Amino acid sequence: MFIIDIKYSLNLSWWLYFLFGGSLLIGILLLIDMLPSKQHIKDIFVPKPNKQKVIRELAKIRIKKSAIFKGLENQIVSEIINMPDDLLISLPEGSIVTIIETYLQLRSEGMPENEIIKNIEIVRSANFALISGDPMQLESSPENLPPNLTLDNYIRYRINKELDWAISNGLISLPIRVSFSKEVLDELIKESFLFFKIK
Repeated sequence: MFIIDIKYSLNLSWWLYFLFGGSLLIGILLLIDMLPSKQHIKDIFVPKPNKQKVIRELAKIRIKKSAIFKGLENQIVSEIINMPDDLLISLPEGSIVTIIETYLQLRSEGMPENEIIKNIEIVRSANFALISGDPMQLESSPENLPPNLTLDNYIRYRINKELDWAISNGLISLPIRVSFSKEVLDELIKESFLFFKIK
């Protein structure tokens, strides 16, 4: 019985090869050609974390780590849990996650890290200028970016820049700005890198 099954499988395999083998082989070769690196394959097949879930977790970390919210943590965390997704994405933690997602997407396309971050900065500056109505936000240049540019120090630079602009224009309160201390930002970046499996 086992031998018959093997013969049947082999015969079926040959028929499938003759029917589909040529086009399948070409398709596989084209697919392999489209994948320039092992990193690209990893970025495609490793499941991506849920964006809203990551933002909520990061926001909860900030609230719990910030002394300025002491005694109000449970109330604020409850508000974050029930916050609509479109409002959630506008939190600074939403910016962190969006920057990381864009970075990973461009890296999977084979772009060098330095170029990735410069591209993200151009797009974020343009979007921020459009949303804020402040054309000065377009005046971002590579000279203003941190030296030895990495994803870590770019996130710090960009979040601090956007928070400083928001507080100077009366769009956020001082407690929110203060809640993004260096220690809290360290923790948020560390946790977000863990969520997205960035080393």
